[in-house]
Amino acid sequence: APALMAAHVGVAMGGRGTDVAREAASIVLLDDDFASVVRAIRMGRTIFANLQRAARYIVAVHVPIAGLALMPLVLGTPLILLPLHVVFLEMVIDPACSIVLEREPPAPDLMRRPPRPAGTPLLELAMIIKSMLLGVSAFALVLLVYLAAIRAGLPSPQPAALAFSALVACNVALVHWHQAAARSGSARRTNMAFWITLVVAFALLACLTLVPAPARWFGFVPVSL
Repeated sequence: APALMAAHVGVAMGGRGTDVAREAASIVLLDDDFASVVRAIRMGRTIFANLQRAARYIVAVHVPIAGLALMPLVLGTPLILLPLHVVFLEMVIDPACSIVLEREPPAPDLMRRPPRPAGTPLLELAMIIKSMLLGVSAFALVLLVYLAAIRAGLPSPQPAALAFSALVACNVALVHWHQAAARSGSARRTNMAFWITLVVAFALLACLTLVPAPARWFGFVPVSL
């Protein structure tokens, strides 16, 4: 028991271990199989990596959303993002975090990596800066689409519809980037949740921007090819 208490992580056997050992240990193995420790480490590393992906994606995706919300104040243009638009975006963002990114399978080399220090933060400064740069890049693309539509002389609601479509496309691209950045080859295609989210998001987007009635709800005008 003193050794289990002194260890960084004390492991006791739940079936054949003594009561005092189970009380002192940090982990109790219900099946008394020490191979379970390896599976637990793999699961813990996978969860931590997926939470990092989701947190970095959240930072990146809100940069273009905030940019589109502030852009009319800077350029003096009509509002682009309305509350209903933000609700739609959250219907893409939330499943992307809870279903796609947090359900990613472990990387092939996950168990060959050295253990991280116990005090490692979920998001380090370098990760935050990189995610914000990705978000700024997405906002630049959306802004370019919006300004190009205005310069082409499209009626007022159409540039907003195009900018919103570009924002949704950048959102999906950010999901894919964070999903596949640390993986390679066919492993990128194993998470079917991403493809389901992709199809549903673009199907809803097509309905909102091409069908007159839903487009009116969002303040859009159907955009020509």
